[in-house]
Amino acid sequence: MNNDRLTELLSRKLSGEATPAEERELHLWLQVNPGDQYFAEILQTYWHHRADQYFPDHTADQHFAHILEMASGQDDFLTTAEPRRSILRRLGKVAAAAAVIAAIAGTVWSMYPQPKAATIAEAKKNEVVAGRGIRSKMILPDGTQVSLNSDSRLQYSGDFSGATREVTLEGEAYFDVVKNPKRPFIVHTSAIDIRVLGTSFNVKSYPKDNIVEATLIHGMIEVTDKNKPEAPKIILRPKEKLVFSKRTSTIPDSAPREKAGSVNTKNIATAISIVALPHNVADTSFVETSWVYNRLIFEGETFSEVATKMERWYNIRINFRNSKLTDYRLSGSFDNESIGEALQALRYIAPFNYKINNNEVEITD
Repeated sequence: MNNDRLTELLSRKLSGEATPAEERELHLWLQVNPGDQYFAEILQTYWHHRADQYFPDHTADQHFAHILEMASGQDDFLTTAEPRRSILRRLGKVAAAAAVIAAIAGTVWSMYPQPKAATIAEAKKNEVVAGRGIRSKMILPDGTQVSLNSDSRLQYSGDFSGATREVTLEGEAYFDVVKNPKRPFIVHTSAIDIRVLGTSFNVKSYPKDNIVEATLIHGMIEVTDKNKPEAPKIILRPKEKLVFSKRTSTIPDSAPREKAGSVNTKNIATAISIVALPHNVADTSFVETSWVYNRLIFEGETFSEVATKMERWYNIRINFRNSKLTDYRLSGSFDNESIGEALQALRYIAPFNYKINNNEVEITD
């Protein structure tokens, strides 16, 4: 497939006019071309994301006009342009989508690192990045589906034709792994390695976080201490979450299993806990995987922890003017709320004030 055909298929998909045959053609192409798949995901995320986060009160016509405004770089486009209906009469949906693709392509590739080719002596390496405020989905060469949370990156080599299928994660991702007993799937993080055959699970491993989490939804996973590979391995059962402290020196012979919703807080800095998730909760409602369904949920977390999540979710920076505010315990759930609406809702739980200046939020008492 040449670039013109790829642009045409992407344009028809963005405009909602792709036929089932064209959808299949695009899907098959992106499966075997991760570089193009990455570009397509960024375009789709950009196309749909801005209406949800920045323009919740705009109509579809206004949102489309604003997308064209940003693509064309004309500051007065939104106020002077005709409504989307008139624009589409002149350009057509597909032509308009193609124009946006062409206009923002350079910006997309400059803002987000492209999949990187390795040296000739190494296997081909690919990297997919979801920037702050962005959540992305992709399909690996073996058909495994991956959702990538904000401020995360996933690296993998080749086409998974070797004895193992290995990826390296920095950040958070949800994996739905295609089963293949002959070729195990391995996720490498900064602290632990996770080996699976075919299962659904979530991994959270941000560089600045002290805790690494692995949450198993279906199947079975085997966890190894990356720095102590000779230490006993831990097998996780469905609806269990492993909480690993980066300050842990080794995995204990028997990691304590806690009741649903509880965490072993006796000595979290020197131990691993396995938390049982509630069995009467639907898979789509777990706090640990709520982000996959575009929900930001926190239960009893400190304001400091919540702020870290909100910074990644909304692509903002939060500054506390009083350190005592960071200790407030907060619970909440947000879907399509803007940062202002989310902060206003949290004020019903904890007494604080805030100011928003572009991407900077100042929290005061």
